[in-house]
Amino acid sequence: MYHERVPVKAAPPTKRPSLHHWSRSDFLRRANEWAERRGCSPISEAQLLDWKKDGLVPKVGSRSKGKGRGSEGLWGAAAYRQVLRVVQLRQGGIHRRRQLRLHLWIEGFPVPWQRVRADLQAYLGPGIRKLNEELGSERWPTDSDHGPAQRVADALDRHLTGKEALSAGLMDFGLPRFAAEPLAAALQRPELKEAMNQWAYHLFSPNSVLVQAAAAKVATLLPPGLREGVIPDEHSLDLFAGVLMPPRTGANRAWRNARFADEQLLNNMRDFANNAQGLWTSCFRLTASLISLGAAPVPRWSTPALAGLLETLSNFRPLRDVENQIVLAALMLNRRQNLEDHGEPLGLLGRAVPPLFNWLADNPHVIEVAMRDPHKAERLLRAAALPPAVKDVLNLTERSTPAGAPAL
Repeated sequence: MYHERVPVKAAPPTKRPSLHHWSRSDFLRRANEWAERRGCSPISEAQLLDWKKDGLVPKVGSRSKGKGRGSEGLWGAAAYRQVLRVVQLRQGGIHRRRQLRLHLWIEGFPVPWQRVRADLQAYLGPGIRKLNEELGSERWPTDSDHGPAQRVADALDRHLTGKEALSAGLMDFGLPRFAAEPLAAALQRPELKEAMNQWAYHLFSPNSVLVQAAAAKVATLLPPGLREGVIPDEHSLDLFAGVLMPPRTGANRAWRNARFADEQLLNNMRDFANNAQGLWTSCFRLTASLISLGAAPVPRWSTPALAGLLETLSNFRPLRDVENQIVLAALMLNRRQNLEDHGEPLGLLGRAVPPLFNWLADNPHVIEVAMRDPHKAERLLRAAALPPAVKDVLNLTERSTPAGAPAL
């Protein structure tokens, strides 16, 4: 919805060059030898300088060539690795400078943050504008607490919630066709379809209460015992409020926050996106452990099947895809408090929660202890060999609320 999907394989390990620096000609020779061995297009000197000007290559040092002879650039190992990654991405079909910069940024390469800010705005804007034009959303009464009219529901069905649209979206997310198509078909039950249309309708409204009401309606269609655990808290639901509103209205927080984001906020968005796969895996693993122990509000007869399903989902890897990480970072920009706290809770959440949840999933006896004696379980957690970020979360919860990770 927000991006042009181009399948790009993860970067293979590259042999690390020496740590000294090279002249531009030597640098180009080495990079082109590497590219030729892999069947990639060669890099010209003009192209290399253009990449540097466009923020695809980090700044290089310089050294004097002697008195009165000027200086020459020193191209180092960091620039070498980044240039090779640009070559790989271009070989994979990504040529637009904006897309290249966003890929490099998400993967942790140095890219000027002012460029990233402008690229995220440009990344969000066209896709959302196009979707609004196709749906005719400017004529919708989005301030109403009622569901969509029939003509609006028909438009949502064609572009978002219908079988074909859902199937395509699930495959974009990484689900194989043999799984995506049956799942999309199963979601077409009339009452569920109506609830999904109402949910999608309120993504075009900045009113988070409407989004929460639509989520509650979806929850009523879930089996007893699952409703409370599946629907996120109000802070998480607020991420979706107005996320598909036209950027020109100024009510689209994601687009507006991208415009005013500083380097700290962008780094925290990247941290969260980079760790999103770990969040996905660890959450499913921990939930499966809770269900197996009888610590979740799930009917006992469904426990084995549901725990097995969650274990299977934990092995699914949709958020390793860089394009999905960029979309996720853009979605997180829709969080209300970002410009106040620079997204620090999101960055901390991404760094701390996966190791904590994985540790709990691997040590289910601590969960059993927590069910009987929460204070003893807390002592076990503090004594465990957990990463410092996890300890930070435990200290934060001690000062603030007894909930787990910081609220979104």
